[in-house]
Amino acid sequence: MTKFKKIIVGGLVGLITFGGLVACKGPGHHEGFAKGGEFMAKRLDLNEEQKSKMTRLFETIKTEVEAHKANQPKQQIIALLAEPELNQSKALAMLEQRTDKIKESAPTVIAAIANFTNSLDDNQRTQLQEMLKKSKPSGRHFGGRPF
Repeated sequence: MTKFKKIIVGGLVGLITFGGLVACKGPGHHEGFAKGGEFMAKRLDLNEEQKSKMTRLFETIKTEVEAHKANQPKQQIIALLAEPELNQSKALAMLEQRTDKIKESAPTVIAAIANFTNSLDDNQRTQLQEMLKKSKPSGRHFGGRPF
């Protein structure tokens, strides 16, 4: 994988993780994006337009995450691991297919993030940066779902 692809994939994963962290932050975090959005809106003192943009951002992230989860090659990975030797070309092809799908959705997600963050004033941006600095990785299985 080229350095450019690694940067794109890493950036997109980071942005999607950001949405998940924000959605699950605070009390009642098992209630998902709605509760996380309320927490974030209150913490950043968002106006109605900003809340609307944040909601669209969360909806976009949720849609993309669900699409990627629906296309998980878990059975293919298990089949590869069941072979006496790992077929590296098949494994790389699976990775390329997955990263291509992530790259296809990247412009939509990045546009939604830009739409929301560009609506924030300087104080709100600073608060958001502080929230991200304080957030901890979430998820299971060593910081996230492996497959």
